Amino acid sequence: MKFKTICNCFYFMLLAVSLPASAQTAGLQNPFSPDLALDPENSGVVEVVAISDMPTVTDAQSAVLQTREQQISKGWVEVNEKRARVVEDYVSDARNKLNADMEAVRESIHSQPADVSGTFLEKASFVGAFPVGGFVDGRWTGVVRVFESSDLGRVVLEEYDYKRAGSHIMIPSEVVDSYANGYPVLYAVLRAGDNHAHTDITWFTDNKQFRMRNGNAILKSDMSYESVEQAINSLR
Repeated sequence: MKFKTICNCFYFMLLAVSLPASAQTAGLQNPFSPDLALDPENSGVVEVVAISDMPTVTDAQSAVLQTREQQISKGWVEVNEKRARVVEDYVSDARNKLNADMEAVRESIHSQPADVSGTFLEKASFVGAFPVGGFVDGRWTGVVRVFESSDLGRVVLEEYDYKRAGSHIMIPSEVVDSYANGYPVLYAVLRAGDNHAHTDITWFTDNKQFRMRNGNAILKSDMSYESVEQAINSLR
């Protein structure tokens, strides 16, 4: 079985994502990588552990803690303008091969994309999608969809079937913002001065990892965050 993984996640450096020993991987730059060959029973699971219990101790882990501390103390993380504009520039970025034909995209992925009915995305305009994640048995394990919401602006929604891919995900307990349905939620607002910002939220279900990026700074005290929170609890 040939396996390829593409992961484009702000929180990727926070997650210890390990793949089967037989996997061929590409694009993975992760300081936290347990060896599944030594612990195959943990394939397809999500764990929350203290950062001191991670397989290695690196400068990247210290940077992760500093980022989380900044989010807690200031309510956002200061980043450069390019990083803050990633959602604004998403559609125009040539690397994102958006396809407006969702049915064609469905044919190239394993798992059915999450039903957005009943969430704020139901009323949003669908812009396009493309497959991502691991390439297993001729299909991808994930999908990115882009929406335009009249209430919350541009939304980039990623979902990845980590169970199907056989990934082992470890999350430092120090960076967990909250829990939804028994799984950790990671939350950050990335901002460059007063001009550009986006919100980045990652959460999990029994088989999927979701990531929602919104082109606005949505503070947890904002009424609009209620719509985001409802989506976190509903999407499967």
